[in-house]
Amino acid sequence: MAMLRAVLFDLGGTLVEYEVIPWEELEQQGWRGVYAALLSRGYQVGAWEDFYMAMLHASNRAWERLVTKQQSSHLHGVMSEGFGTLRLDIPQTGLEQYSLHFYNGVVEHVQIYEDTLPVLTLLRQNGLKIGLISNTLWPASMHNRDLERYGLIELFDAITYSSEVAHTKPHPEIFLYTLGRIGVQPEEAAFVGDRLIDDVSGAQGVGMKGILKTHPRRLPVEGIVPDAVIDQLAELPEVLERLFPGTRLRRPEPVR
Repeated sequence: MAMLRAVLFDLGGTLVEYEVIPWEELEQQGWRGVYAALLSRGYQVGAWEDFYMAMLHASNRAWERLVTKQQSSHLHGVMSEGFGTLRLDIPQTGLEQYSLHFYNGVVEHVQIYEDTLPVLTLLRQNGLKIGLISNTLWPASMHNRDLERYGLIELFDAITYSSEVAHTKPHPEIFLYTLGRIGVQPEEAAFVGDRLIDDVSGAQGVGMKGILKTHPRRLPVEGIVPDAVIDQLAELPEVLERLFPGTRLRRPEPVR
């Protein structure tokens, strides 16, 4: 039995909650930020409803490629497609600033789970490598802002966003790529995520342990059996010790 050397995590729904409001509403808030920024720069954007439908259609097409083909897409590409539909001549060099306006529209709805930082800190203190793999259209700069403001970014040995690489979960390449960056074999690692196909099945497919963190918005998938199920990250240390016999994670001494 291999010893545990690394734990990799999904981001949204696992470490950070992006669905405090429904995802559709969250994305709409982001596009409102972009719409307002374009208007302030004098662009003839047209009615909000037409703008939003063009951006939503481009976004849905990107997510469909992500889900059905495990093909990565980027928010900049979504913007380019939507702007093209609206016949807006927006320079490619300006897309990063509009990503920031998108982010500013959603940031107030992003929350961290209260046990995320303590659990990741505990794993780090026990000498384990920590990785992150997220399926996302958003650029790394947007997600990294969240990791920075919650004090998480320094805890990771490797961070992989699907928007920055060729494939998405559950494609094996994104898992193997991230494991390679931290120098760990699949059988020496566990993956924790809230989606059975992307996270659990994808991780198990390359030889990792797949741990499901339950989420109220996720549906069951027949035929996928996680190696373990947790409701909160605080349960993870005990689960890792059970899945990797010989692993003993030191906990902080209780305050007396």
